[in-house]
Amino acid sequence: MKNTLTKKSLKPHLNIGGKLFFAIAGSSLLIATLAFAFLIPMDIQRIKQMNEDETSAFIKAFNKDFIRVIFLNTTEESVNLTEHLQNFPLVKSVTLVNNDRYQLFSYIQSQDEKISDNSFSKQNIYGSQEINKVINYMGVDYGHINLVISNVRLNNRIEQYFQLVTPLILSLIIVAFVVARLLRNYFAKPIIGLSDAVKEIAEHRDYSKQIHSDSKDEVGLLCRGFNELLNTVEHTRLSLAKEKEQAIFTLNSITDAVIRTDHLGNIEYMNPVAIAMTGYTKKDYSSKSIEELFSVITAHDKKSVLNPIMQCIHENKVIDEKDDHVMIMHNHHGIDVEYSAAPIHDQNKNVIGTVLVFKDVTQERENARRLSYMASHDSLTGMYNRHTFEKHIKRAIDSAHNKNYQHILFFMDLDNFKIINDSLGHLAGDEVLRSIATLLSDSVRDTDILSRLGGDEFGALLTDCDTQKGKIVAENMRVALESYRLNWKGKSYQISVSIGIVNITADSKDITEVLNAADSACYAAKRDGRNCIREYSKENSSTSNIKHFPSLGSQ
Repeated sequence: MKNTLTKKSLKPHLNIGGKLFFAIAGSSLLIATLAFAFLIPMDIQRIKQMNEDETSAFIKAFNKDFIRVIFLNTTEESVNLTEHLQNFPLVKSVTLVNNDRYQLFSYIQSQDEKISDNSFSKQNIYGSQEINKVINYMGVDYGHINLVISNVRLNNRIEQYFQLVTPLILSLIIVAFVVARLLRNYFAKPIIGLSDAVKEIAEHRDYSKQIHSDSKDEVGLLCRGFNELLNTVEHTRLSLAKEKEQAIFTLNSITDAVIRTDHLGNIEYMNPVAIAMTGYTKKDYSSKSIEELFSVITAHDKKSVLNPIMQCIHENKVIDEKDDHVMIMHNHHGIDVEYSAAPIHDQNKNVIGTVLVFKDVTQERENARRLSYMASHDSLTGMYNRHTFEKHIKRAIDSAHNKNYQHILFFMDLDNFKIINDSLGHLAGDEVLRSIATLLSDSVRDTDILSRLGGDEFGALLTDCDTQKGKIVAENMRVALESYRLNWKGKSYQISVSIGIVNITADSKDITEVLNAADSACYAAKRDGRNCIREYSKENSSTSNIKHFPSLGSQ
């Protein structure tokens, strides 16, 4: 399984402690900002309202003086009003007019009396305030007053307000960060410890470690649950490691070769037997395809066989092969093998790999072929034995019936062989039989069948052959054996053969009839003086109907 705890995931840009710190600090700052965003404008508005109330009270206090100036309009009243106004340095100018817009009084603050706007602040926030107000007395309007008042007091109050609020804001910010850090340490420290433990476990694959936490809350529960999970993982890992070790030990111990591949046929494992049989080491097979490493051909025609691993993957079924197949090794030598390939499925029945099991059966098949040969051949001459020869005769009769083929059957009996065998011994007799087998083999085609029927009796089946050609072959055999001489202990011995011929055609009834006919023809050759050939006539089975024909040499 691919590890999901990668280095990138284990080293985030901001851990949970930082996130918690900024969350708490940010929330506190946001709340403070929103609070001051509402409170500061309200406080400034309150200061401005206080300033306006003071201005209104000032005008109300001078209202009688303004009335006297309007009614009396004397220099004395104007001088008195000027002197009173000079006591209020915030008043920059006063202009008093009657209802006819006739200016009755004017006052402008002198240069010496002006208050510097920079005496309280680097920046004059509001400058001056101009007020136009109606002069009313006893419900009657007598004129208008234009009053310009400096906002120095307002600016001072606002500056004092900010001088008070700014440290408070900074203090709240500092408190917010301190509280955020304390809360982060309290809440995030156990989680950070858990994260560090996870990183260490992921990096070193040591699942035996435990995370220590005395917390009784959800974090402690999480740590204890994680410890239990680690115990389970460690137990499972040890169990799987033990099972894997046992599986590998088992695979290494069995005598069959085992190859495991993935779902694409790439080799993942070979046990020692497979390595020995293929001749490829682990370093070699990791770069080899399964077609290169396990190449199989048929034993009889040397044709390539579809690779069982790829066939198993494509067809999603078990491939079990017991036929005569040969595996070509890396040195281009071949060995007989039996093999089976089975797909490996996951829990969803998908093919995730295959297992190929094969074994060397060269010796077994050699033994089987040897036994088969011994069961079908004469051990002395190497010819087919009587049982096998009769099987070929039955096939010949079937082909004559079904396909109208014609075949020729010989029965041959050696003349005077018993005398040689009894007088010279079995060793001499065996030498004669082996020599006769060679001479007979040289007289027939590769498609013809020769057999030692027993003792000094032989048989020959000429497949797909007419009577005339059969007679020629029979004569060649007779001449070859007549010319044969056995040289034994300084003496020469002659031998001959009596041959009976029978045709196998569509009219042939069965093997019993054919064998009896051949035996009758051979008996007739013996009776007529040996060293001759007689053909069986199918008109009747009496020996009087055995056809006599001279040798080709006399013809």
